[in-house]
Amino acid sequence: MGGICRNSQWMKRSHDLVIIQVWSRCWLQIWFMMARSQNVVINDAVLREKAKQFGSELDATDVQYSNRWLQCFKGRCGIAIQVICGEQCFCN
Repeated sequence: MGGICRNSQWMKRSHDLVIIQVWSRCWLQIWFMMARSQNVVINDAVLREKAKQFGSELDATDVQYSNRWLQCFKGRCGIAIQVICGEQCFCN
């Protein structure tokens, strides 16, 4: 019976982690859309740092914000890398 109890605690902890990750992704996606609507330039480092910030606010200590995580997040949200070019591009 002790094994069932430990297993259910593990399931609850992992379920809580999934909920935290979903909320963190939602907040990050909303933040991203708001920042882009104001023409803020966002690179991978900024996106990852903001994700860590949202994760820490939700006590998500088990989340790894790896390159794979970042690619999956951007794919899920339809975020593409775009090269922004201004006057510098035309200078020799």
